[in-house]
Amino acid sequence: MGRFEFIVHSKFATAIALLLIWIFVGTVTFHFFEDWTWIESFYFSVVTLTTIGFGDLVPTSDFTRFLASIYILAGVSAVLASLTIIGNTVIKQYQDRLLRENQKLKKKVEVLTIIDDVPEKYHKERLERENRHLRNIIKSIKTAIEPKKSSKTPEKS
Repeated sequence: MGRFEFIVHSKFATAIALLLIWIFVGTVTFHFFEDWTWIESFYFSVVTLTTIGFGDLVPTSDFTRFLASIYILAGVSAVLASLTIIGNTVIKQYQDRLLRENQKLKKKVEVLTIIDDVPEKYHKERLERENRHLRNIIKSIKTAIEPKKSSKTPEKS
């Protein structure tokens, strides 16, 4: 793995980790301060960080509203940056795969072009040589399996 690939994979891993950490922090925080279930807290964290904000769960005290505000300001920025890095990495890998496939196809086209550039006369001569060779093989097989005629003539009685 080259240095560039390592950096890309490090950024990708960091982006995933940051995304998961923010969701985890929000889930734990709102579970304890709002007395929500783990599922409700996780749901609120994801809906808030993705800026969907359905409004079905809302912080109830001034303290948790303040925490939610800080969570939104820092978290939305972190999540958007993470999703941008993740998306760019996926797109880059797809582009690289397409470029590799394109290079393979170019090589195949070059080979076919070289084959096509060979003069037709050469192909005819090669086919004629192969046909002569096959006829010689068939002739030698026929002579090998034909019964040998004896040089003596049968005697008449």
